Amino acid sequence: MNVRAVAGARASNARRVTILGSTGSVGQSTVDLLLRNPDAFEVEALTANRNPDRLAEQALALRARFAAIADPTHYPALRDALAGTGIEVGSGGRHWLRRRCAQPAG
Repeated sequence: MNVRAVAGARASNARRVTILGSTGSVGQSTVDLLLRNPDAFEVEALTANRNPDRLAEQALALRARFAAIADPTHYPALRDALAGTGIEVGSGGRHWLRRRCAQPAG
């Protein structure tokens, strides 16, 4: 996957999206779509089950506000990869992930 940084400021009329399972095949296709249309979308959150490296890469490229990994054993790698970026990082299992992603963006 060719992930490049999204240029420019967030558009005020952009659609706000969350991608559940962004590192899977459908999720990666969705990420590619958003990268090709950077002014049309704002990424609130990205989630993955257990691929912290790709999740961090995607979160940086899409300037996500939040990135979460379901498998808590991969949380330290995600946290370290996104340290100092301003992207909020979380983990806590699938049930926690569902609750967190169901919260309204604010």
